[in-house]
Amino acid sequence: MIEIAKKKVNSANVIFSTGDITKGWIYSDESADLVTCNLVLEHIEELSFIFSEASRVLMKGGQLFISELHQFRQYKGGKANFQIDKNIIEIEAFLHHISDFFNIGKNHNFILENFQEWWHEQDKNKPPRLVSFLFIKY
Repeated sequence: MIEIAKKKVNSANVIFSTGDITKGWIYSDESADLVTCNLVLEHIEELSFIFSEASRVLMKGGQLFISELHQFRQYKGGKANFQIDKNIIEIEAFLHHISDFFNIGKNHNFILENFQEWWHEQDKNKPPRLVSFLFIKY
């Protein structure tokens, strides 16, 4: 996925890297304008460290964008999975309530700028598929 992203973005201001986000991040304090987490935080048991590191590396006014499988789907037993041949592999996931994101964000110097729920066309009259949060560091 990193290689595909690199081909789509040709800006000198964008850095792609891999690492374990549950350990100390390699970036300097106040060195980033944007941190984004897409479909990853449900696989992290403790969110506070992630918000702490995002707050540390973001400049004042920097943005933290998070997109996750909607909690309503998790409440109904939905989990991230992938398929190899005909075998469905479930990935370990932890339930984080929407209020967890709001409260942990507030505890780490973030203000919620936007909250959105997302449906696919085939999901009409069903719970949302995804949820997203846009936080601003103050």
